[in-house]
Amino acid sequence: MTDFKDFLSKLYQNLNLLEERKAKYATNPPLDLLNQIDDHRQAITLTQQAIANEISEARWLAELQPLLISRSDWLGVSLAVQLLLAQVAAGEGTAISGPEASQAAEQVVQTSLAHLRQSPKGEWLANEFEQDPVTYQKPIEKELIALLAANSDLVAQLKALLAQYHQALQAHLQQTGGVQVQGDGATVIQQGDQSQAITGSSIGGDVLGPGASKS
Repeated sequence: MTDFKDFLSKLYQNLNLLEERKAKYATNPPLDLLNQIDDHRQAITLTQQAIANEISEARWLAELQPLLISRSDWLGVSLAVQLLLAQVAAGEGTAISGPEASQAAEQVVQTSLAHLRQSPKGEWLANEFEQDPVTYQKPIEKELIALLAANSDLVAQLKALLAQYHQALQAHLQQTGGVQVQGDGATVIQQGDQSQAITGSSIGGDVLGPGASKS
């Protein structure tokens, strides 16, 4: 199972960085920055719901991914990749997201490792991670954060791969009677052969899954 509390801490760290950027613009921050802040707040709400067992881990993943990769900033992409690294380390990707999404996640991880291998330290960490992912997950994350902060081309490449992962995850959840998050922000909750589309003001804000309760 994903360490939701650890991931929540990372979301707050990112949000603090974004809020610091906003403060530098005084009264006229860029719209894209405001959207990134809003996305992180929504991601925090989703993660809090997952911690409270109000939504499943699969649903959390489906609604979280577009929030992390929808903007151009590297912070969200970095978190999305870190999440997949954690799943690889835990060996739970296929069980949660299905085989095709798991393969797409593996492509994201391998692309990240390939770029890390371009430096001596990164190469050593990548090799160690493949041998012992649990022990070397955190060190890999630190190197990856630094790499993404300085490499916009890699951010764009990983963003495209993450979008493929999200599409595969949606397909898996649709096949297994889960939730499908559409591009227009509508959430489709499927139960048996029936589906119900619910459009909220934000993904993951006020839309809860079957059997969930809103606190």
